[in-house]
Amino acid sequence: MTSQGGGWRIEVDNRLDRNLNNARLVIQDQILELGELPANQTKKLTLPRTGSPLRSFVQTHAGHFRQAVSQRQQAFGKNTQQIYDIPNSTIAASFISQAREPQSQQSYNNPNFLTPQGMDLSPLVERGDAILLAWAPDYSMAKPMNRFSARRTRHDTLLRVATEIK
Repeated sequence: MTSQGGGWRIEVDNRLDRNLNNARLVIQDQILELGELPANQTKKLTLPRTGSPLRSFVQTHAGHFRQAVSQRQQAFGKNTQQIYDIPNSTIAASFISQAREPQSQQSYNNPNFLTPQGMDLSPLVERGDAILLAWAPDYSMAKPMNRFSARRTRHDTLLRVATEIK
């Protein structure tokens, strides 16, 4: 990835034997759409400097997280809140600290989400890295551990790659 005039010049090499969908690039608090990355191919793109604001993207999808948490805190918790847009919601979860409101606006109904170390990629964006995110539907990088046939199973992967900007 390099800075080129009024935009970004990127080269993405998909070495997997399957297409990667919903590919996005997060850079300087912006999220840019890359589209599909074809299997076993290199895709070269020139992108504009501005995209959608990352904070807006995350807050839009984090609203579903808040509603699900709120419903489950009720005495006989409802389970009616479903997260249907799994690829974009997973991308939003990768930057969940962007969903936090300023301290003065926090309330009981606006929880901060606790995440394991390394899940939130916001610190990498803050230090100036670019992050490529690509969704691999019905694909897992590791073989399943179970030795039985599960009734319901789903194997999707969100690839998250940080790179330095040159």
